[in-house]
Amino acid sequence: MGLVHNITRGGQTNIHFITMLRQVLKVSILCSLLVGLIFYSTKTYNEVPKAYWQSYMKYYSHELNPFLLFVIEDKTTLHRLPQVLKRVAKVNYTLKKNSLYGIKAFLASFSLILLSWLIIGTRQRQKKHNRGNCQQRFKTDPLLRISTV
Repeated sequence: MGLVHNITRGGQTNIHFITMLRQVLKVSILCSLLVGLIFYSTKTYNEVPKAYWQSYMKYYSHELNPFLLFVIEDKTTLHRLPQVLKRVAKVNYTLKKNSLYGIKAFLASFSLILLSWLIIGTRQRQKKHNRGNCQQRFKTDPLLRISTV
């Protein structure tokens, strides 16, 4: 019986560790993605003028609309004028350029979150694992004896 209990105890401990690690990584990745997306969005939005964003949205709403794809064959429509195409190219360039900034913000926040949890975990680590009879702990722990007197 001792062998089976040891296998069970070891398996439960290992599975618990894996699920807790998965939970910690999932939360830290989601928080870091949020931080990276916020940094990326604010930097990109502040670099591009509003008129460029309007041209960008109009261009892609017409280009990606499946109903207008076969109807408009003329290359001189408003969303394909040269100044609109230049604005769209500038927005595309800014989006690509700032993607590296967003990735750096993601990695920095991910590292900081894991580092902070590492520090918290090492500070909360128990020196002595208390287990067994509660009455025995009550007799040996002076803080428990004082609080009940």
